Amino acid sequence: MSRPREIDVLIIGGGVAGLWILNVLCDAGYWAVLIEKSALGQGQTMWSQGIVHSGAKYGLTTQHETALTRSLQAMPSRWRASIQGEAPPDLRTVSLRSRSLLAWVPRTESLRPAGNATPIPLTAGRALPSAVWPKLLQTDASEVRELDELVLDMSSLVSSLYRPYRAHVVRASQVQIRLDDGVVAVDDEIFRPKGIVLAAGAGNGELLQAAGVRATKMQTRPLSMLMLRGPLPEIYGHCVLDGDPHLTVTTVRLESGSVVWQVGGRLAETTLQADDPVAFRLLAIAAIRCAFPSLDLRGVEVSTYHAIRAEPVTIDGRRPAGAHVEVAADQPLVMAVWPTKFALTPLLADEVLTYMRSAVPGSSHPALSAHPVPKVAVAEPPWKEAKWFRVD
Repeated sequence: MSRPREIDVLIIGGGVAGLWILNVLCDAGYWAVLIEKSALGQGQTMWSQGIVHSGAKYGLTTQHETALTRSLQAMPSRWRASIQGEAPPDLRTVSLRSRSLLAWVPRTESLRPAGNATPIPLTAGRALPSAVWPKLLQTDASEVRELDELVLDMSSLVSSLYRPYRAHVVRASQVQIRLDDGVVAVDDEIFRPKGIVLAAGAGNGELLQAAGVRATKMQTRPLSMLMLRGPLPEIYGHCVLDGDPHLTVTTVRLESGSVVWQVGGRLAETTLQADDPVAFRLLAIAAIRCAFPSLDLRGVEVSTYHAIRAEPVTIDGRRPAGAHVEVAADQPLVMAVWPTKFALTPLLADEVLTYMRSAVPGSSHPALSAHPVPKVAVAEPPWKEAKWFRVD
C-alpha cells in the first residue's frame, strides 16, 4: 500500500448530502476527499422525488407547528438562492421540474372512511381559483392550494454538485476505517484525515459498526414507490385525505415525449404488506383510479421500486425532528450525518462546517486536481432501470 495521504476531511458517501458537504468544506478552504462505492446518488438520493419541502404538508389542515416543520420552513428560499447563483454552492445548472407544489382535496368520497363524508378543508399554502387548476384537478378535486416548494431533477442536482470538485471524488470498492492508527484504507490507498464524515445513508450503520464507534443507532423506514409511464398530464403535488398526503405525485418528462409519474405519500407506506409485486401494483392502481376517477389509463404502463429512508433511531420510531449531525462520543474524529429530509441538506452541511471550524483546522495542501482521478458515474434514476407492465 502507498504512504498515507494527509488530508483534512474524508467524506464517505456520494449522495446529495455527501456532495453538498464536500462543496461547503472545499469552499471554506478544507482539503476534503469524498469516497463513493458505487455511483453518485445511488440509493436514497435517486429514489427521491426531488421535492424541497417547506414543512407545509405537516400542517395542511392544522396550525400546529412541529419541530420538523420549523426546520423546513426556510429551506425553499435557501435552495432558490443556490439555484439562482446567489449563494454557495452554485446550482444554476440544476433543472427545475416545477417551481411550486399543489395540495388538493379529492372530490371523490370513495377514498374517505364511512361516516366521514365531509372533507377537511386545507389551511396551508395559497388558495387557487378553479380557473387556473390543472385540467385533471378541475374534474377530480374540490379544493386546490399552492405551496412554496420546488421540485428538482435529481440527476442534474448530483451532476451540479459533483462538477466543481470532481477531482476530490474517488470511487472505491472497499473502505476500511482503522481508528487505532487514524487512517482509512480505500482499496490500495490510505488516507490520514483529521476528520471523517459518514454520509452514506443506509450504509452508515455498517460503517459505524465496522469502525467500532459508539453513536446513535440507525433506523430504516421502507417505501414502495409507484411509477406510471405513458400519455399522462403533468402534475406536482399532494392529494390530501383528511389532512394527510394520501398520494404525492411528481412528473418527469422523458426525451421520447412520454411522461413518468412518481407516486409516494401514504400509499407508499401503507401498502408494504403486499409482498407480491403483482398484488402491490393492483392495490396501487386501484388507489390511483379512486383519487383520479377521470384519468384515462389506456396505454399507460406501471412499475414499482422499493426505497429505504435511513435516519438515526428515535425513541418512538418516528422520523427525527430535523437534520442529524452527531460526533461519536468516543471518537471525536468521526461524525455521522443524516439529513432526515432531502430538503434539509443545506442545514446539515452548515452544521458539519461549524463543527469542523472548531475542531479541524484547514490546511494549505495542494488541490487533488494535481492527481488524475477517474470520473465517477452518476446513478440512473429508477424509471430507467424499471421493468414496466401495462395497466389495462
